[in-house]
Amino acid sequence: MVLRINYWNCGSGILKKFDLIKEMIVDNNLDMFFVSECEIRFDLDLSCLSIMGYKVVLANTIESRKKARILCIMKTGCKVVNINCDKSDVIAVEWGGGGLWGGGGKGIQML
Repeated sequence: MVLRINYWNCGSGILKKFDLIKEMIVDNNLDMFFVSECEIRFDLDLSCLSIMGYKVVLANTIESRKKARILCIMKTGCKVVNINCDKSDVIAVEWGGGGLWGGGGKGIQML
C-alpha cells in the first residue's frame, strides 16, 4: 500500500491559502496533507477547512494553548492515534500493511 502524503509550512496563512491546499489535495488524490504554522484558534469553525471525503485533525495543543500550530487533512479512512502531549505539537497516524517494521502488523509513525 502506497500512501500519498504531502507537507507544507504555510506561514500562518492557512485560511488565505486554503483554496490552493484543497486543489493540491484533490488534484493529487492525497491521503494526508500536513500543514505547519497554521495557527488555528480554538474557536475557529473548522467547516471552512472541509473537503468531501477528508477530515481535519488538529494537534493536541488546541486545548492548552488555545491554538494548534499543525494540522492534518486526511482521508476519512485514516486512523489518528491520540498521544497525550499537550505541550508539543504532535499528530500521529496509524496504518496497516506493515508500517515501519514490515510484516503484516501495524506501525505508528510520529510526525
